[in-house]
Amino acid sequence: MKVVYLKATNSKGYLKIGVEADNKTSAYYLSERVYHALSSPMRGDNLTRDTLSKIIDEDMRYRATRSALGSLSLCDSSKEALCSKLLKKGYNRKIAESVVNYMCSLGYIDEERQMEKLIVSFCE
Repeated sequence: MKVVYLKATNSKGYLKIGVEADNKTSAYYLSERVYHALSSPMRGDNLTRDTLSKIIDEDMRYRATRSALGSLSLCDSSKEALCSKLLKKGYNRKIAESVVNYMCSLGYIDEERQMEKLIVSFCE
């Protein structure tokens, strides 16, 4: 397993890293923070299975976050509903819950606000 390319992305703070394994190249998104924590692998560097596993986890977290943002841009969602959507899309529970907690920390999921909106709509 080795790094075949490293590119900047349109997503601030993220890189796209190409990894060749078993004669197949796969692209992963990696935060700059995690990239530096992994000793900043460069083109041509070999990767350990542990390093590739960390890259894949970070890529899944990135993709799940993008999916959650897309879902939340369409309508409000509860923590449970968003977690369920992410699980249905194939993300594992640990990543889904991590992304849901991140969305809450940003204020994108506010169940109290959702309840207030629901109460107001019933009162009208």
